[in-house]
Amino acid sequence: MLEARSPSIFVSLRVLCAGLLLGLITLTAAFYRDFAYLYLPLGPVKLYVTEVVLILVLTLLAAAGITTGIVRVRLGVAAVPVILFCLTGVLALVRGRGWGILSVREFATNYYSILYLLIPIVFLSQRASRWLAKGILVGTAIASCIVLLRIFMGIGTITSTGSVRYHPSIGIGASFALYWFLGAPASTPVKRTWHTLGAVACVLLIVVATQHRSAIVAIAGSLLLWLAILHKGRGPGAIGTPGLTLVTVLMAALFVLLNSHIAAPTLDRFRALIQSSEDPNSAWRLYSWGLMIAGIAQAPLLGHGFGGNLPSFLFHGQAYGLDPTVPIGAHNSYLFLLFKEGIIGFGLAVAFAASVFAFCLPRVHRNDSGEDRWIAGAAIGAFSFVCLFAAFNVVLEGPYMGMFFWIYPALAEAILRNGSRTDAPLETVGASLVPAQAGSS
Repeated sequence: MLEARSPSIFVSLRVLCAGLLLGLITLTAAFYRDFAYLYLPLGPVKLYVTEVVLILVLTLLAAAGITTGIVRVRLGVAAVPVILFCLTGVLALVRGRGWGILSVREFATNYYSILYLLIPIVFLSQRASRWLAKGILVGTAIASCIVLLRIFMGIGTITSTGSVRYHPSIGIGASFALYWFLGAPASTPVKRTWHTLGAVACVLLIVVATQHRSAIVAIAGSLLLWLAILHKGRGPGAIGTPGLTLVTVLMAALFVLLNSHIAAPTLDRFRALIQSSEDPNSAWRLYSWGLMIAGIAQAPLLGHGFGGNLPSFLFHGQAYGLDPTVPIGAHNSYLFLLFKEGIIGFGLAVAFAASVFAFCLPRVHRNDSGEDRWIAGAAIGAFSFVCLFAAFNVVLEGPYMGMFFWIYPALAEAILRNGSRTDAPLETVGASLVPAQAGSS
């Protein structure tokens, strides 16, 4: 028989796990690469902070189950493709074992998906899910302050078209904040004004602060999804009606156009998106993708496995990929999956995304999905942004952007599954396996 204190021990350990994950997500949303690449040196191996937290959380959950006999598992609707995706990554790791630590680092593309499995286990209640959303917002607010500081101090990086990039990754968190502002309830004119200003600021962060051409594509695609479906789940009085959403975007565009020092470089980036052959960076990517597509045809089903096996080539007199310890990066996460893990690995990632959209989209605007469904709408809007952004960048392969590919769907599902049910107190725990029902809301 379990001791009477076992449930309290289980809850304490689960709360500790929630705190660790919340801290990881908040700090990553604030500092991205600068935080995610902090590491513990273990001989020749660097154990990055994301891996440290994942190991701690998995260890604590295992200890909780062993010491108390209490197990609480809640599987997401896309758990099966995620588990299979992890196993496919193990196969790619085994096939690339000769490359050593390089293969292990690329395996992160798959094992970061553990976050999708962990969040429903650790953040069990609606209240806990709200804290997760707040963590992303707080992190994005900190990142916004960093952008302002860099602008004030003139610290940035120069892009291939000559524009200044102040924060290349902030669009990942700012996309969630954008749809949060559009969907959040606003009962007074003052709230609606602040939400409008916040949404305009998010658009500017995504387009201007990042100076990513792919961010323009990603925000356009995710806004179309918002206008078509997600806006229907907005809260009472929210500013995210189709008409007001377009007005918000136009306000951001007007701000850019009225500031010539911002407009000229931003429009140059947009023109480079249309006339990609004239930009050396775009031409390099297209050339590299062509070589990768040719390589995919050589091993279409299982791919080439992990390791330093991306194409090596000369481009405009510059060597790329000749040093296997310095991978060039695919700058397209989906081509990376196809090249490394073949149609099977890529197909499982697509199956994951399709399962998430199929579950969440019909429920976002249903009244029985709960009063917080607008948070789910914000998470799915941000997830669609990340999905599109990953088609032009190194996203899934790294922790500071890739983790949100798995976190946003988990957050959306948690909100929609809990719905309008009364939050269970943190002291209530389960002693059984509780899979999510795909047909429930």
